[in-house]
Amino acid sequence: MIFKNLLLIDGINRAGKNSIVDAITSLQRSESIEMNYVFEHITEGVALNLISKKFAKSFFEKFLNEIAYNKLLGRNSNFRKNDKSSIQNFSFPSVYKKRLYKKENSKKMFKNLKKTKNFFPFMTHEILSNLNSLDDIILNYKMIAIFRNPFDLIYSWKKKEIIKKLGNNNFTLTFNYSGKIYPWYVYHNSKKWLQLTEMNKISIIILDLIKKSIKNYKNSRNKKNIFVLKYEDYVCKPVFNLKKISKFLRTNFSSQTIKKLKKLELPLNISAIEYKRDIRKRIIKKKLDSKLYKKLEKLEKSYEKNFYGLK
Repeated sequence: MIFKNLLLIDGINRAGKNSIVDAITSLQRSESIEMNYVFEHITEGVALNLISKKFAKSFFEKFLNEIAYNKLLGRNSNFRKNDKSSIQNFSFPSVYKKRLYKKENSKKMFKNLKKTKNFFPFMTHEILSNLNSLDDIILNYKMIAIFRNPFDLIYSWKKKEIIKKLGNNNFTLTFNYSGKIYPWYVYHNSKKWLQLTEMNKISIIILDLIKKSIKNYKNSRNKKNIFVLKYEDYVCKPVFNLKKISKFLRTNFSSQTIKKLKKLELPLNISAIEYKRDIRKRIIKKKLDSKLYKKLEKLEKSYEKNFYGLK
């Protein structure tokens, strides 16, 4: 594969990736963010044994080369102002505007692609929970994996009505069982999951995704290429953590990085985050099965005490 500088900015849905994407793409040598559900859907298909690893490997070689090739031409650039992936929200939009006028010479473009030192960031969902499958099909990548307090994740899923939107106003991979929609997360136990209340459905998914993410990270043979990060640490100390990320990516701040952090209204106050969480936990407890709630409390304790033992 010609394309080599893949960066995945990954986390469970609502983990806080939006708070870091603009800052990372402001770093030197970064291309604009790519938000493409194809990447995660293929990985999910492999994890569920619905897509062969051989096909996925061949597909990604072509897919990633095509994405990067088109980036260098400014092709398929998004100019919708309010979109996260918009070139207008990128720190250096003039780069892509100039590329629009390039003459296409495929031989020259592939040569430029092969030698470029720029990294190509993708914002993805739940790839870490399927990391064992990804490692079997792509080895040359870097990942920034963002974790967030499990109670905050559950509350956010409920507030955004993610379960209710499945199959309709949502791009999560779903399947059909007797006329009812269920997500890929519960592919192997959909019948039981469909009988639960909404809050219990959310909680089971969050618990499972976090546990799989922890296990896959610890067992990964590419651990050195994965930077794990607590959302709360980042939003409260963005400059400190972004410098560590810059070192991991072998790059530096640009003239726009601090400006981006200010635009994101960072840093946040940890006391305010914890105060809101206490309220959220009380709301969740009233609607959640007691055994599930205790499991979440145990998970949260591990998260707060030593970050699941990931560092």
